Amino acid sequence: MTKQSGNEILTRDELIREAIGFAAAYLIKNNLPVTTRGLSQTLLMEEERTDIAERKAIYQEARKMVLRKMQ
Repeated sequence: MTKQSGNEILTRDELIREAIGFAAAYLIKNNLPVTTRGLSQTLLMEEERTDIAERKAIYQEARKMVLRKMQ
């Protein structure tokens, strides 16, 4: 599955990594530590804020990836 972002077409894996990057940027911008818990909570917050099912799925997969990689 791919999605257009600006002038680029991103794969699902790239969208997941982008979501994690945005979560990390949010934490840094707000002077919070970038931890597994912080990333997971930020991704959950974004998941709850959106009504678009595809985005919800991306945020869910991103949270799972963060938790898997940080174990």
